[in-house]
Amino acid sequence: MRNKELFPESKSRRGNAVVGIIIVLLLVGLVYGFQRYRKSHTPDPDTAQDLTPWKEWQLREKSEKPVPPVSEKQAKIPGAVKFDVIARLPGTENPRGELALFISSEGQLGGNWSGSYSNDKRDSFDIQGGRLDGKVYPGKIYQDEKGQDPSKLYFLGKGKFMVHKTSADAKQYHIMGGDIYARGWLNPDLSVAGEIIITSDEKYSETFSFKATRPEK
Repeated sequence: MRNKELFPESKSRRGNAVVGIIIVLLLVGLVYGFQRYRKSHTPDPDTAQDLTPWKEWQLREKSEKPVPPVSEKQAKIPGAVKFDVIARLPGTENPRGELALFISSEGQLGGNWSGSYSNDKRDSFDIQGGRLDGKVYPGKIYQDEKGQDPSKLYFLGKGKFMVHKTSADAKQYHIMGGDIYARGWLNPDLSVAGEIIITSDEKYSETFSFKATRPEK
């Protein structure tokens, strides 16, 4: 009687093991299929248009695509270059602090946003921190309504910012902080143009433009 009881139990265990193996194989297949689907449907940050800087940064962090070397047509960096530029509201002369931007010959980017400014309501803003880091991405080609310009060299950097805001009547004081991004284009003559974007929640953001005709000596 004891042998007769053990036989169906052993058969049941084998059946459970087979089912377990099948489930594991199915899960492995699902994970592999999902990863292939995600890779095939993930936008290429070098070719995708109208990306927010935080979305582009996230894509570049996840991308397995190697960063290509600077091409013969693109701007060459003769050693480290530094730009001291005034950030402004786009299309105006209204200043929004200063940006010290560094680009090394190896394509590494560094920057620091600093200074103070006021808005139309005469609220004052004191920039306490705006350091960022990044690099150049030669795979991204400049394009506008006139077509492509492969001579421009694209860069993107990210960091943290903190701003102290004082209301015009000096009765209210706020500390604002979040992520800061700088991105733009370096030309073969080493002039530069780009934008600073600050955001606290990746929903609301402010954009300031900058440009310089040549690096600082």
